[in-house]
Amino acid sequence: MKRKKYIICLMSLILLIIIVSVCREKIKAHNIYEEYRYPNEDFYGKELYSEINYNCSAYETEVGNEIVNKGLAILQYTGTKQDAEAEMGDVDALSEYYYFNAKNAVSQEGTLKFITCKLSGNEGHVWVVYTLKRYDKNGNLESSSSDILSLWYIEKQENEWHVTEIHEAP
Repeated sequence: MKRKKYIICLMSLILLIIIVSVCREKIKAHNIYEEYRYPNEDFYGKELYSEINYNCSAYETEVGNEIVNKGLAILQYTGTKQDAEAEMGDVDALSEYYYFNAKNAVSQEGTLKFITCKLSGNEGHVWVVYTLKRYDKNGNLESSSSDILSLWYIEKQENEWHVTEIHEAP
């Protein structure tokens, strides 16, 4: 009898853990959707914007993280414009995040958060959120952006993923 009660309690606990996990994911997805909804839902369109709730596969997560790591390396790049291509290679559309593309900026710091990646064959989207602070030659804050939702269009070319376009609400 005790063994039966133990098994029932254990099964109930496992079921409760599963239910809580599923609910937490749904709440998390809802919170992301609501957090960035305005003006982004209008800017991207409801169908495209709804992708931020997409539960990506392990492969899509791997591709998304690879792209995000490349973007983060650019946000943290401290070299010169002349050395950028030699040091970083061809970074495609991500080059807009180099500090030297901003007037008067001589350095920057930034964070980048992966939201999701949705692939269809050799193309897809990576959704990210970033924060960026750029500084002038005196170390003063030149410009900053906080929690910017960004959609990166990606394409697989010769077995490597490339960011071909970046879309952000103005």
